[in-house]
Amino acid sequence: MNHEMDVSRETFDWARDWESRLRECVAAVGSESGDHQLNGLVVFARLVLEHNQHLHLVSQRQPEREVVKQVVDSAAALSVLNVPDRCRLLDVGSGAGIPGLIFKILHPDFDLISLDSSPKKIEFQTHACGQLSLSAEFRQADFRRAEVDPKVDIVIVKALGLHREIVRKASAWLLSEGRLIFMEGRTPNPEIQASIKRSKSFSKVAETLRYSLTGFAGERHLVVLAKS
Repeated sequence: MNHEMDVSRETFDWARDWESRLRECVAAVGSESGDHQLNGLVVFARLVLEHNQHLHLVSQRQPEREVVKQVVDSAAALSVLNVPDRCRLLDVGSGAGIPGLIFKILHPDFDLISLDSSPKKIEFQTHACGQLSLSAEFRQADFRRAEVDPKVDIVIVKALGLHREIVRKASAWLLSEGRLIFMEGRTPNPEIQASIKRSKSFSKVAETLRYSLTGFAGERHLVVLAKS
């Protein structure tokens, strides 16, 4: 790995230089981002850091490193997905707005619905969207009881777990040619395959996309399920 981009080194001063590293790493993963989008990502990351101590939006240990990693992960994932510009997207268990708000910053034409059970995190996302002059729909609810109408093109889920329940519920949210996408780490959770076997709407994994994050160790996976 190029040492200039090895942002995982313990000697790196994250508190001081996180902004420049975020810009470098997002550019390096091949994201289609101009200055306006990059500035938006920096503003979003800064808001996460400002509110992190009391909302626990990202890890409290090296939060600057963690927020850069999460932003870069989302940008990298979007760069390998074949998503139309005017996609209707549902982010389930959205937390701080990752990946949904990152996707929205990079592609403002996305029609984003952000769903999370935490009122405080939905409030944070609403505030962040206002600061970024973006529009999105925010819903505070347990996904098991959430209804979505009109239906969406993509349901995306990151770090929520509960794969079986999501597979069961997502079929009601998606259009007939919609996709359910799990953002997974180095090894996709085997519960995804087990959940498909019990599903009437998803018969198989349509594709598994691999990608990596410049400056961070480990491979990532996108597990894509298409409706049967």
